[in-house]
Amino acid sequence: MRGAGWVAAAATALCAGAAPGCAFDARSRGDLFSAGLALEKSGDWALAEAMFQKILDAHPDDADAWKRLGECAAALGDTDGATAAYLHYVALRPAALADVSERLTRLGVDPAVLKNRAGVAAEPPGPAHVRLSGKLPPPELLGAAAPRGTYYPGGGKAPGGVLGAILPTRLDRGAVAVPGGKGPVWALAIDPRGTRVAHGLPGGGLRIVEYGAPSGAGIVLEGGGGPALAAAFAGEADRLVWGTAGGKVFVNGARGEPVAELGGHAGAVRAVAIDADAERVYSAGADAVVRVWKVDGARLERAIALPAPATALGLSPGSRYLAVALEDGRVLVLDPLSAALEETLRDHRVHASGAAFTADGAYLVTGAWDGTARVYRAGTWESAGVHPMHPDVITSVAAGARVAVTASADCRVKVWEAHTGLELLQLPGHTAEVEAVATSVDGRHVVSVDYTGELRFWDLR
Repeated sequence: MRGAGWVAAAATALCAGAAPGCAFDARSRGDLFSAGLALEKSGDWALAEAMFQKILDAHPDDADAWKRLGECAAALGDTDGATAAYLHYVALRPAALADVSERLTRLGVDPAVLKNRAGVAAEPPGPAHVRLSGKLPPPELLGAAAPRGTYYPGGGKAPGGVLGAILPTRLDRGAVAVPGGKGPVWALAIDPRGTRVAHGLPGGGLRIVEYGAPSGAGIVLEGGGGPALAAAFAGEADRLVWGTAGGKVFVNGARGEPVAELGGHAGAVRAVAIDADAERVYSAGADAVVRVWKVDGARLERAIALPAPATALGLSPGSRYLAVALEDGRVLVLDPLSAALEETLRDHRVHASGAAFTADGAYLVTGAWDGTARVYRAGTWESAGVHPMHPDVITSVAAGARVAVTASADCRVKVWEAHTGLELLQLPGHTAEVEAVATSVDGRHVVSVDYTGELRFWDLR
């Protein structure tokens, strides 16, 4: 769900001869790729397909463009075109064999066509279960007994041990279809205690459900203003804020009762945050403005102009810092009350898609459309790590107690240590692009939602 400016930029980039003699460079490739992804989000698959084909005309070895071309063809019902694109993709990126095999199976194509394309025989998709990535913690850590050094979300070590891995006692609570039919869901939040979840509905509005009973009726909030794009709970979970594609921001009580309706945005509200005491709300989006609201009286306290449209907000514990991720890749760190600019983080070279502080406020975690996550030490803003977490776009970032969680267009959710980048768990099971992920403050509960509206719930112990 992107602004109209993206479509205009895409159309401009497609125009042949717009800049005679100008070479197809990395910047124009990035612009086209970002525009293509934005068009996918808006459902304009044909124009998105043209974006990726334009990239491939100049760079036929661009694996990511081949994958996105395959996704567009599949959405348009072109099975042959999708298969051909996926075959190109796996030939360029053999490590994606299992992922492509799964995608072909969903299209009704025998994965055997992949044989010899990646140097190995095709295999059916693996089981959908939580597993260690194999990067560091050895497989024996999956034993029933917690080993010495098991990391406990919330901080600390097992007595006498060293930092190890998160071990789930219940791997997957299962999947729940969002009511209202299949369709993209972008808004997702879990309250700090991990007891309730709020998620968008394909036809618009929001639903609040109990974490332990996600298939229940829940509480549906109508609101208006188009699909919900962002949501957040206050620290004590007695308030919920959410923003819509139509530029509206709503604040509701724990049982859904209306508290405030906040207007003023000239475009989609893609990100929201709320103080722990529910005194102030922060909203931002396509109009490149952060708005700071006083909940009592629904009063606008401050409007902070941004250099580019915003995609995500991260509010540190105690509301000391507000991190704002931007479409141009920058992440701004603001003092939310004075609007003073604390720092500009310029390391992401493409669309920044997530920003979240760890529960202790020690680290800021960001993500971008190049699949890379970055970690910064709060206060000094020195880099604490650069981590290529996903082979595809990172769509969402969340953080708990020293733990970061990223969601991606590769249909996976990953859990990793924020201060080391050590990948702890992969949470597979989604069969479509994962649009959003959220975690409780202690990092023990994770919830994710994908483009088809499937919610998945995970308990990490």
